[in-house]
Amino acid sequence: MQALKQWMMGGALCGILYAAIAYAPASWLANGLASGSGGQVLLQAPRGTVWQGSADLVMSGGAGSAGAVSLPSRLKWQISPAWLGFDVSLSASCCTLAENPVQLSLRTAALDPRLGVEWRLSTAHLRVPAELLTGLGAPWNTLQLAGEFLFASEKLSGVWSGQGLQSLTGRASLQARQVATALSTVRPLGSYLLTSADSALRLETLAGAPTDAALILTGRGQIEAGRASFQGEAVAASGREEALSNLLHIVGQWQPSTDGRSRSILKL
Repeated sequence: MQALKQWMMGGALCGILYAAIAYAPASWLANGLASGSGGQVLLQAPRGTVWQGSADLVMSGGAGSAGAVSLPSRLKWQISPAWLGFDVSLSASCCTLAENPVQLSLRTAALDPRLGVEWRLSTAHLRVPAELLTGLGAPWNTLQLAGEFLFASEKLSGVWSGQGLQSLTGRASLQARQVATALSTVRPLGSYLLTSADSALRLETLAGAPTDAALILTGRGQIEAGRASFQGEAVAASGREEALSNLLHIVGQWQPSTDGRSRSILKL
C-alpha cells in the first residue's frame, strides 16, 4: 500500500512538472532574453507559452537607456526540443515571408558544453528598417540611420561561446538601401552591401558606378577566434566633400585621399 502511494505521488509530481514545462508562460522567455542580453533585446507584451507565442520585439540600449525602438509588427515564435538543443521558427509580417519563416537550430556541444552553442540558420530572407538599430544605444543612437536592411543567408552556421563568435561558415549578405543619417543633410548617402563568405567579410558600395553614391564605402575583414577585424574607408564623392566633412570626421580617422578628396579610415 505504501509503495502504491509513493507511485501515485511520483506520478502526480511528474504530471505537475510536465504541465509546468509544457505550459510555461511566454513571460519566462521574455525575462530570460532580457537578462541574457543585458536589457538590449526585449519581448514586450508576450502572449502564449515559451514554446509557441508572440511579443513586440524591442531594441533598447539597456539599463538607463532613454530610447527604444520596436519592430513594426509582432514577432511570432515556435520552439521545439531536439537532441542536445532546440529548433526555433521565427516570423514577423513586416520582415519575413509568410511561407518562409526563419529556421534556427541550436545545439550544445555534446562532449563539452563549455565549448559553446552550435547554431545553424536555414536559408533566410529578412527585411528590417534601419531605424531599429537606434534603440541599441551608442553609436547607433548618434548615427540615427534611416533606410532599409535586407538580409539573406545560405547554409550559415557557426559556434558561439562566452568569448564571442568562434567560427562562421556559409554565406550571408546584408544590403543597406538608401541609407541616411542624422549626422548629414545629404539624403540618401547611398546603398551598400556587406557579404560574408565563411569567415571573410567584404563591404562595397552599390547603385552601379561608385560615383552614384555621395558616400563611397569599401572594406574587408575577418571573423576568427571570437574576434572580428575590419579595415576599410569612407570617401566623399566628388563635389560632396564639404557636405560630408563632419560625418567623415565622426565615423573614422580622417585623412585626405590620393586624389585630394576627403576620406576616413574605418577600423574595427
